[in-house]
Amino acid sequence: MKKYLSLILMIGLAISLLPAQKALVIGNSGYGERNIPQILNDCAHVDTTLAQNGWEVTKHTDLDADGMKRAILNFTRKLKKDEMALFYYSGAAIQLEGKNYLVPLGKFPNEKVFKLEATELSWVISQFAKADLKLIFIDAARQPSNVSFKLAKQGLAEISKFTDNTLVMYGTPLNTLSTDNSVPNSRFAKTLVQQLLEPNLELNNLADAIAKQIAILDGGKTPPIPWSASSIKEEYLINPEGENMPRYILRGVYLQKIIDGGGSYSF
Repeated sequence: MKKYLSLILMIGLAISLLPAQKALVIGNSGYGERNIPQILNDCAHVDTTLAQNGWEVTKHTDLDADGMKRAILNFTRKLKKDEMALFYYSGAAIQLEGKNYLVPLGKFPNEKVFKLEATELSWVISQFAKADLKLIFIDAARQPSNVSFKLAKQGLAEISKFTDNTLVMYGTPLNTLSTDNSVPNSRFAKTLVQQLLEPNLELNNLADAIAKQIAILDGGKTPPIPWSASSIKEEYLINPEGENMPRYILRGVYLQKIIDGGGSYSF
């Protein structure tokens, strides 16, 4: 009985010491002339699925310029060094002179006003630097209706520099607009959450796994491959199963932890 109680206490202690998994989900759809229901559907899908699988999720929708920056700062200020943080944004995003901007609600008559108020993606990524692992997903290469100036390039530009242990992925290839349709969720959002729940998937294979699954949903065709880049060098597994696994990343039903001097217990 004492041995059983000790095991329960050790398991409880191991669970309490697990790094937190925190996610910030933002969806902007209310741009005025061109509302896209799929955007809010995707945010709700990502939010609900992650929350049901052990994530601490903060979700915001239809934010103006001040609201977006405040939401990001409030979330990232609470991050700790040993935590993993995920950012999912669905809405509109554009590139200007090689920089990417998440488009808030409001009216933007010219580039000068827009650059002063909009949220630059590189700045967003920098705010997540404190976390041990950073997963950044941008499902937003859409032409916004609230921007009155002409864009030289469509879609999003490449990001060449970001902090260590960071994965950045777009829902589209570079310089390419998203294709919205009448289905409830985008293929990128559906595939993202599906792959985040896969057991024994190496984190650095996540982007390829998402691209392959999108192709399956596309009827076996080979669609344009979404752009991604990673500065993650260590080996991490999503939902590891079995013994002697490398460092875990996501908590789940099959999370295994070595406790009590080599005894292996699954919980």
